Amino acid sequence: MVCQFGFISVTTKINTLLFQDNAKKCIPIPDASGTKIIADIIAKLHSAKLTALEKHTAALWNTSNETIDIDIICSKDPDYFSRLESTGYIQNINVSVRWNDIPLMLHPQYFADTSNNCTRLITTTSVGGGKLASCENNTRLGLISSVPLPPAALYKGRTPGITQTTDFIQPEIILHYIHVMENSYVHGHGDVYAGSVKIVPERCRWQHGLKSRKIKRRDLLSAPLYDEVFTISQFWGGGFFHSSLENLPRMAPYLDYLQRYPDIKIHMSMRHPFLPLLGLDPKRVVKGNVRAKLLYMPEGGPCSKPPIFPTQTLSSHLRKRLDTISERNTIILIKRSHRRWFRRHSSILKMLQSVASPHGYRVVEYRDDPVPEVDKTRDMFSSAFLVVAPHGAGESNLLFSAPGTVLMEGLCYEGNKINLCYRDMAESLALRYHGLVFEKDCFDITADDIKASVLQVLDLKLQGLL
Repeated sequence: MVCQFGFISVTTKINTLLFQDNAKKCIPIPDASGTKIIADIIAKLHSAKLTALEKHTAALWNTSNETIDIDIICSKDPDYFSRLESTGYIQNINVSVRWNDIPLMLHPQYFADTSNNCTRLITTTSVGGGKLASCENNTRLGLISSVPLPPAALYKGRTPGITQTTDFIQPEIILHYIHVMENSYVHGHGDVYAGSVKIVPERCRWQHGLKSRKIKRRDLLSAPLYDEVFTISQFWGGGFFHSSLENLPRMAPYLDYLQRYPDIKIHMSMRHPFLPLLGLDPKRVVKGNVRAKLLYMPEGGPCSKPPIFPTQTLSSHLRKRLDTISERNTIILIKRSHRRWFRRHSSILKMLQSVASPHGYRVVEYRDDPVPEVDKTRDMFSSAFLVVAPHGAGESNLLFSAPGTVLMEGLCYEGNKINLCYRDMAESLALRYHGLVFEKDCFDITADDIKASVLQVLDLKLQGLL
């Protein structure tokens, strides 16, 4: 008996593998290069599924009105993994690689942050707390200078237990993890009830999940029941940014598994327009509170801080499905119709056209009234070498852009703070980031304010340095 799982394709450097049945579990046949990370994941998920189905208990669906005490296990806890293991019924699978295999999985080079005003950028508090650590005053130098991936960047915003159990001299690095459990109840915000525990993943407003410590078994029965559910739902998951950069990356390392088993439901807050590009039918999406006979719960998405591995994996899947490799000859200007926008959008557009057209580069608008079809959006952003935008969800489409693309973002004040979530996205995707920050708000940024920065980008592009 042979279990054929198809193409293993997180990156083009991972080969196609087959799996052979061995004591009911599919075991990977190592490929010639030794790069079998995703193959191992699929084999382990299949094995975990068989183990869970063999147990086949239904204690959580007891129809009694019994009130049970809930032990909350939060991913923020240093002992998160040991507490999960102590339950005896929650299986954990780590996506682990040797440090010297990291270049096969992730982009090797990353860029410094730049700005028209580094002093203001690094001294202004971010909405998420803290301040930007550094900024290169010399925009040209910052845009062309790159550094290898800092090891600490792999753990930014993630479960503390990972960094406490893994250091950089150990042979393997945990890039991601996923839990598999039976007979579970999932809240629309992504918290999971299994047995007598409640699991709170990394997510926005995770503190809200720590409040309720008692539940009546009967209260769980109103939610629809499905055979298998893969949950990526999180707080604010109905918003395009949060769904694109916090929810979708959670399933990216396991996409091949989800493609192979189309009966698995996908639990999220919206039918994301990227799903068809990932080979997934949007009809598989289930929303709100649900129950699952078998539940897959991948590592949560930190609020507004996309982790490097799953975010790059998602981008890789989206970009490699392009029919052709686009020539990067485009400047995109994002136009928002509400909340945050450039009041002088038209003059900024004319300036971009005047400096780009003599060199054969095209300038296009990405508008939200209405949003373009997803195929057009993908083609547009994959051909860009520079994206100019006021802070907003349209920047999430840089998931389609090649590493090294420049994001020039007009930063808007929220009170006396600025939101750097797209700067964090740029770092995770190995993009170049240039923050436009002034005493005035982003609404009033003019063509003259950004022209010097645009000309520096164009000069580097003309020299073949971008």
